[in-house]
Amino acid sequence: MSTTTAIDFRLVRPRQFGQAQFEIRGFDRRRIDAALPARLTPYLKKARTLTNFVKRTILFSRPGVAILRTFFCARRTVLHQGEAAGFYEMIRPHTAARPNKYNFVLTGERMIAGKIRPWSDPVNWMLGKHILLSGYSPDVRFAGEFWKTPDGALHFNTNSGTYAPADETLPAVERVMSKLFPGARIVAEKRGAT
Repeated sequence: MSTTTAIDFRLVRPRQFGQAQFEIRGFDRRRIDAALPARLTPYLKKARTLTNFVKRTILFSRPGVAILRTFFCARRTVLHQGEAAGFYEMIRPHTAARPNKYNFVLTGERMIAGKIRPWSDPVNWMLGKHILLSGYSPDVRFAGEFWKTPDGALHFNTNSGTYAPADETLPAVERVMSKLFPGARIVAEKRGAT
């Protein structure tokens, strides 16, 4: 019996507040388990500072994340549904003049992404954080950023302070991304390279 299902892309938005999120579902669970067997623990490598303490214990605590997701992320409406290739085509290129990067989280079953917003838009900045995207899922395999360059290449990195994936996972994630976006040139970048 095969665990492979059709890859399904959805653009969803909350019905009241918050920003749209992208979800890609239908991963081959065995392939993800083989490529990225380790599950990441949030805040494991975070420095012990007052700011991180407040984030971890209040703002982005499990109850805080549950409340934020209930208020801003519940009751979502599917705006678009199709194949992952449709998602790739919808991504605007990232440039210095028009920033267009996304935070994303890979689990054993799906990829969830939210656009990175500036501090000047605090609600949507907060909703694009990796911990909000994952909802404290115990199945997070990778977290980072991705963006499409003007030449059409899809770049991604390990830039997640919350989950802090190792740069050594980049080749495995590159293979997963190549399966999700066939035909796209996938470029893995180490943390801080951009």
